[in-house]
Amino acid sequence: DEDKPVFPTPIAPPPVDESQLEPNGRFISDVTIPDDTHVTAGKMFTKTWWVENNGQTTWGAGYKFVHTDGEAMGDFDKSPAERPLPVVAPGEQVEISINFTAPNTPGTYFGDWRFQMPDGRQFGDIIYTRIIADPPPPDPTGVSDGRWVADVTIPDDIEIKAGTDFTKTWRVRNSG
Repeated sequence: DEDKPVFPTPIAPPPVDESQLEPNGRFISDVTIPDDTHVTAGKMFTKTWWVENNGQTTWGAGYKFVHTDGEAMGDFDKSPAERPLPVVAPGEQVEISINFTAPNTPGTYFGDWRFQMPDGRQFGDIIYTRIIADPPPPDPTGVSDGRWVADVTIPDDIEIKAGTDFTKTWRVRNSG
């Protein structure tokens, strides 16, 4: 028996305390609506991000994607605006999509979003959307019309010597 190798008895690893595992999430890329995409004011658009769970714990029940700053740009039934996260194990990547509505006033708008644990603590990258809301195009069924407002130079009924060059300017209003 002296020639027989002796192997130590395997020791089980200590149990993992799930509460000590840190969640994390990172932005990978925009799938739709890259930064500074032009969207018609008041129109709906769907923003999709490609993200990764690069933490130590699975995103599961109670994990959310929440609006943290800027314009929420949506008709959300909760305040603050939030969406549940799908179940995602560490190392997995997923798409997250949200339907937004561009603000009615033209301009540049952003909205910041973060991952949130069931206890309300936020984690991971700040993930955002940034759009340029453009004025809506003119109504093609509208009527073209203009109205005279005033003479700016050379009032009516003034006499000008024949052969004299002159420039007449009017103020008009688009009333169409």
